[in-house]
Amino acid sequence: MSVTTDERDGMDHVPLAPGPIGIVIYVWRRARQGELGPIPVILGLVAVWSYFQIANDRFLSSGNLTNLMMQIAAMGTISVGVVLVLLLGEIDLSVAYVSGLAAATMAVRRMLRSISRTTS
Repeated sequence: MSVTTDERDGMDHVPLAPGPIGIVIYVWRRARQGELGPIPVILGLVAVWSYFQIANDRFLSSGNLTNLMMQIAAMGTISVGVVLVLLLGEIDLSVAYVSGLAAATMAVRRMLRSISRTTS
């Protein structure tokens, strides 16, 4: 077995063991340095999922996950648009107004469409 070094931290002189032990050593070293990256977010997400799954057996069911994805679609689309505007350097503070106007317009169009179907 060969011994690898951790080159990303610039610590070429510190050997790491291969396999799972090397991963544990690497994570422990990063934790001591305060550089955990996405680990706290992932652990928090697992904790939230575990809590809600224990509270309700249907939380991680396919029907509930599909429902959550359908509800997230509108806000996700608006969020992607806002991120693109901000990345281009434009500052758009009218996101709430435009999304509210679009929602009201779609609601009125949907009602008119359903009324025209029922009357004809």
